[in-house]
Amino acid sequence: MNQIEYACRAIANSKRTFICFVIQLIVIIYLMTVAFTDLKILYSGIKKMEGLKSVDFYVATDSTTDERISRMFSNEDNSVIGLKTLLDKIYSYDDMNGYTVFGYDLSIPANGGVINEKVASKNFFDTFHIGAYKGRLFSNEDFTSNNDVIPVVIGFNLRNQYKIGQEYKFSHGGTGMQYRGIVVGILDYNSCYPDLYYIGINNNLNNSFFFPMSDGFINKCFSLSDFHMAIDSTVLITDNLSNIKSIEKFGNNIDLLNISYKMYKEFMSDYINHVLPQIMYEFMVASIIFIFAVSGMSASLSLYIRKNVKNYAIHLICGARISDLVKQLFYQIFMAMLIPMMFSVYFFGFGEKFIYSIIISTLIIILTAVLPVKLLYTCKISQLTRRDE
Repeated sequence: MNQIEYACRAIANSKRTFICFVIQLIVIIYLMTVAFTDLKILYSGIKKMEGLKSVDFYVATDSTTDERISRMFSNEDNSVIGLKTLLDKIYSYDDMNGYTVFGYDLSIPANGGVINEKVASKNFFDTFHIGAYKGRLFSNEDFTSNNDVIPVVIGFNLRNQYKIGQEYKFSHGGTGMQYRGIVVGILDYNSCYPDLYYIGINNNLNNSFFFPMSDGFINKCFSLSDFHMAIDSTVLITDNLSNIKSIEKFGNNIDLLNISYKMYKEFMSDYINHVLPQIMYEFMVASIIFIFAVSGMSASLSLYIRKNVKNYAIHLICGARISDLVKQLFYQIFMAMLIPMMFSVYFFGFGEKFIYSIIISTLIIILTAVLPVKLLYTCKISQLTRRDE
């Protein structure tokens, strides 16, 4: 108990140094946590892409002219019917899988960004092994339902805004159409998927919420633009090339969109080659931050010790041991860590990032304290008093 009291007094006598030390901790822990999280997301994207190497993916290439698009919008009702027929055709083959995912950024702030509304087909979550933190993902019945209340799966960061089992009013980002949805599940933290249409993009789903591309949702909310985005974003999985040719021919016959499909294996290496430098860059930035953090904080801690040399010498003369001084130092460091941890809870909440913050701060403190602790153990009382003089 005496050591804790002495630690508090030492902090009170060196407020400015202590505050600088705490500010350094807050900034460094925040930067390192963000960098480490980005690294994990990028690496997760590569792992998911490598897991798809054995599968034949086909992505759509849309070469529809502006003139044809203008013609579609001038006859919107018939164009909607035609595009819905094409979308139904895409999903009509028993020997072909695939998924559709598209969405809109909404003007609703959430965790430093905005909420993203997404619409997904049945195979999307399974394709990228995305799981539920709580509740469930969409069932087969959710994709055939015509109920007025639509099931919703939310991203991890939205778990405090939307509660499982409760109904909420939503507005579709494309049409502004309002509808009611019931939350059925929460995605795992940092769930993500690599975007097969934008090389190098790994979409984080923490701020997203999903609706199933069900008959009910399509009939209630889909506009011409929604059908266009759904078809363009559909990825086909098949080893039967005749199915792909049949869809392309059908699309050309309805004379709306000019769609062709290319095997994604042609772009797989481009994706990995694009993301690897990003990982190296993030790792280099994190390493530089870490090195400067340890060096700067070690200097601050040494300055802090030098300002308290007289107190340390008095404690030793009065019978204290070096181990008592080390305990006192670590009590002070522990108190300094409490403030950054509170900031971590504020910025990141009690989740995976908070755990990263604890690990990073502990590692930094251990490495930072090595030299000062070694100096305390090797110094004698006379050396301490001479340094103070």
